[in-house]
Amino acid sequence: MPLISLYSPDNLGVRPGSNLGFLTDTGYIGGDRSIDITRNYTGAFFDQFLKNIPSSLLAGTNSAYFEVSRETRNA
Repeated sequence: MPLISLYSPDNLGVRPGSNLGFLTDTGYIGGDRSIDITRNYTGAFFDQFLKNIPSSLLAGTNSAYFEVSRETRNA
């Protein structure tokens, strides 16, 4: 696979057909699910902070992504 394809936004550095997953507090998250979560939260972050488009995804917990927990800290 060409390097440019491997690191394209569509692949996020994951070879097609691979199913990398993660073991978390809520159990195993499959590769496709973890990519979906990462893409949506990354997109929401950039929309909110670079394009000034508010995101309800970043406002708090989202029932569609029960695996994600939010933590805030005061500096």
